[in-house]
Amino acid sequence: MGSIPRARRPSALLILAFALAGAGRAAAAPGELPLPTFAPAKTRDALIRAAEGLAGTPYLYGGENAAGLDCSGYLFLVFKSATGHTIPRTVAEQGRWVLPIPRRELVPGDLVFFDMSARPTAKAAATVAATARRVDHVGIYIGDNAFLHAASAGSRTGVVQASLADPAWAARFAFAGRALPASALSGAAIEWGLAASFEAEPSGAAAPTDGLALSLPGFKGVGLRVAGTLPLGRNFSVGIEGRAEWNSLLGVFRFPAAIFIGQNEGISIFAGPALTLGAPSLPSPDAEGEPRGYEAAAGWLASAGIRWTPVVYRSGATSIGLGAELRYDRYRPASGLPDDQYANRRACFSLSVGLRLRSIHY
Repeated sequence: MGSIPRARRPSALLILAFALAGAGRAAAAPGELPLPTFAPAKTRDALIRAAEGLAGTPYLYGGENAAGLDCSGYLFLVFKSATGHTIPRTVAEQGRWVLPIPRRELVPGDLVFFDMSARPTAKAAATVAATARRVDHVGIYIGDNAFLHAASAGSRTGVVQASLADPAWAARFAFAGRALPASALSGAAIEWGLAASFEAEPSGAAAPTDGLALSLPGFKGVGLRVAGTLPLGRNFSVGIEGRAEWNSLLGVFRFPAAIFIGQNEGISIFAGPALTLGAPSLPSPDAEGEPRGYEAAAGWLASAGIRWTPVVYRSGATSIGLGAELRYDRYRPASGLPDDQYANRRACFSLSVGLRLRSIHY
């Protein structure tokens, strides 16, 4: 029987990375808030004008056009008219969709959510604040404590103006939500990451050919990452990152810096220079053999790769995600060494898996 060459056997880590990425994608909520706009003030003004233009429209349960509107249909129509985006249709979905913000941060164009089952008492108001996700009514904040909404009961029904200062509405207020940027810097984010890296291919002896063989790759090191990003669109941004890594395989500390571009939740690419401390050397497969020496290449493309970052949990402006990364670090064999492509791949290529914490400024 022959054997499968080491370089062609599938890596268990590679399979694990894609499995984690798939699990994260299934659990993630689509996209990020707020809705993209390059002119936040103009977009919010357009939203308010669209909301005010529907004042007096009669109430109609399930309505979502000028013939009649319910509260969530009112928001649905206003956002579609002012931004061109289709938002979730029901109050519950809209409440899960927006970014919750403190009431003191409300600006015109934000949303206000209510629990209409709450009684207008101070005790009920505290209960509502503690259970902000139980909402069944919504309106559009227009400033000075005023909001527009489609009322179904009371002295006036249909699209009317009301006040958060009114004790009845104050007691039923649940939380405020943001769906549009508040400033030009809205959507900027800070990311932190912690990951373990492994060899991109197995390093053990060849395996028999009777069936598909899996081989665990060798541990390569650990790294910390911090990055800042600016939005280019919904779920797409550009950023700068820096890392501190310990490469136990080569016995060096490495500090890459990179520019990256791509999806906030999905695929991105990165490349940049790196500072290496120490003399890189690859242990010989033979316990009695000499280590294979390397030199860390300088220049602006010392490190590059592709990253997959699905989100598995989101709370407001903060999300936690998984990360799977294939990276190439430029290491050149020391002068006088014979060519060994397998050893070079072990030194230069790595797979990383870990966690990412992302905090967005709105």
